[in-house]
Amino acid sequence: MEYGFYLPNSGAGAEPDALAGIAKQGDRLGFYCMVMPDHILQPNQVRSTYPYSLTGDILAAGQSGDE
Repeated sequence: MEYGFYLPNSGAGAEPDALAGIAKQGDRLGFYCMVMPDHILQPNQVRSTYPYSLTGDILAAGQSGDE
């Protein structure tokens, strides 16, 4: 079985130097692939409730585990 990982698409981890470091570390660890989420732009503010999060906040969903 081959394993891959997602690259971050927001925050400090999404900066070019950080992405390069993450990619290199993934290669050193033997991951098969890395993928980027298809939503490359995130809004700064969302007024509607996100239905797939207990908090209803799409910007907080998935950042470090959804509560």
